[in-house]
Amino acid sequence: MNFLALLLALACERLFAVRGGAREPGWLLAYVRGALRRIGRAADAARAAFVVLAAVLPGVAIALAMGALDPSLHGLAWVAFAALVLFFALGPRDLAAEVKE
Repeated sequence: MNFLALLLALACERLFAVRGGAREPGWLLAYVRGALRRIGRAADAARAAFVVLAAVLPGVAIALAMGALDPSLHGLAWVAFAALVLFFALGPRDLAAEVKE
């Protein structure tokens, strides 16, 4: 199953290589900037809670997504999820260009 996820992620990377902005981390930067704004505006006592919440919230969202995957599809949902995670983990640059360098 891991090999299928790897093949699927690499195939998507090749297909979406022409679209340079498909994997840009703009959404993540917006999340971090928003969290930093809220932490900066918070009172001293609440800052620690905001920092913990900002760090834990993405992990909770991923855990909920993983828990919602239906095992009745014989693991195909897991393969798709793993391929999606790997696709974004490869980064915004073209993998073929990096390998040539």
